[in-house]
Amino acid sequence: ECYMAALNIRPNFPQSLNNLAVVLTSQGKAGEALALLQAAITASPGYAEAHNNLGVLQRDVGAISDALSSYERALSLAPDSRNAGQNRLLALNYIFPGEGAAVCTAHAAWGEGFQALHAAHMLPEVTPADRDVTPGRRLRVGYVSPDLFTHSVSYFAEAPLSRHSRSRVQLYVYSCVGKPDVKTVRLRQQVAANGGVWRDVGRLPEHQLAQLIRQDGIDILVELTGHTANNRLAVCAMRAAPVHVTWIGYPNSTGLDAVDYRLTDAICDPLDTNQTFTEELVRLPGCFLCYTPAPEAPPVAPLPAAANGFVTFGSFNNLAKITPQVLTLWGRILNSVPASRLVLKAKPFSCPTARHHVMAQLAAAGVAAWRVDLLPLTAGTGEHLSVYGLMDISLDSFPYAGTTTTME
Repeated sequence: ECYMAALNIRPNFPQSLNNLAVVLTSQGKAGEALALLQAAITASPGYAEAHNNLGVLQRDVGAISDALSSYERALSLAPDSRNAGQNRLLALNYIFPGEGAAVCTAHAAWGEGFQALHAAHMLPEVTPADRDVTPGRRLRVGYVSPDLFTHSVSYFAEAPLSRHSRSRVQLYVYSCVGKPDVKTVRLRQQVAANGGVWRDVGRLPEHQLAQLIRQDGIDILVELTGHTANNRLAVCAMRAAPVHVTWIGYPNSTGLDAVDYRLTDAICDPLDTNQTFTEELVRLPGCFLCYTPAPEAPPVAPLPAAANGFVTFGSFNNLAKITPQVLTLWGRILNSVPASRLVLKAKPFSCPTARHHVMAQLAAAGVAAWRVDLLPLTAGTGEHLSVYGLMDISLDSFPYAGTTTTME
C-alpha cells in the first residue's frame, strides 16, 4: 500500500516501481512485476538493483538466458553488487553443467573478489596456543543458515541438528531466519533437547556475527546456504572459525578459499569429475543427503494410472530448472507415450504470463494444451505433498537436478 501511495504521487519513481515489483515477484505475479521493472528501468536506465530484480523475475519463470543478461547488466553498473554477482552464479547452474570451465572459473573469480572486499574485517588467525586442547573435550560445531523455517534446506538440516552425539559435540545454531514459523520452533526445541545452543542472529551484521562465532569458540562452522538468498558467506570470508564447511544449500563451490571443505558424495561428485572447487571435497558414504519427511505428509496415494487409464508425468521443480531443453525432452517423452499427460506445479503459475511462457514451449515441442495441467502453489505442506498423488512418474530436471522435490 505504501508503494502504491508513492506511485500515485509520482508514477515514475524508480525505487517504488522496483520495490513493488519485488513484492509481486514473491507472490508469483510475474506479469505485473515485469511491467513495473521495465518502467523502473525506463525511468532510470542506470538503476542496477532494478536490473538485478528483473533477472530474479526472469529466473523465476525459467528464462535463464535473459536472467543472466540482466545480472550482467546490473554488474556492469555496480561491479561489487553482491546480489547480482551471486544471482549470476546461481543462474549458471541452471543451464551449464557444473564441470564447465566457465562455471568453475566464475565461482573462483567471485570468491577471490569477495574475500578481498572483506579483508579489512578478517579476524586474527586462531593459533595452536589459542585452542582448547583439553583431552576428550567436546567439539564445538556451529551451523549458520537463514533457512531454518519451512524451506527446503530445513528438511536436511533437521537430522544433524537433532541427532549430534551430545557426548562428542557441543552444538551451536546461528539462525538468520527473517520470519520464524512452526518449523523454526520445532527445530529450536530439538536443538535444546539435544543440549545445543540456539542463537537468533538475523539482525546481526556479518562482521558482528563472525565475532560472536569466534567468541563462542566454534571449532567447525557449517554454512548451509552457498550463493542462495540471505547467505552469510562473509562470515566465512572473515575466518570466524578455524574450519569452515559448506553443505546442502548450493550445488556448486562457494568459490571461497576460506571455506575448507564441501560435503558431497561419489554420485554427485565422482572421483574422476572434471569440476573444480576451491574447497576440498569430503565424500560421505552412500548419499550426502539426510532427508526428514514432514510430519504432515499424507500416505502414498494409489497409482493414478490405474483409475485414469493413462500415465501422468509430473515435476514440481521450480521453473528456473525447467529450461527449454528440459521441456523439449519432456515433450519427446509425452509424444512417445500415447494419451499421457503432464502436471507441473510452481508459484508463478498463478500468473497468465508464466503459464503462457511454459505452454508455448510445450506447444513447440508438439504437446497439445489439453495434455498439460499447470498448478500454482498450495496452502500448506500437507496439501502440497498430497498433490503428488496426481502423478504416476516424476520427471527430473537437468543440468540442475531436483533435491527436495526428488526426496518428496
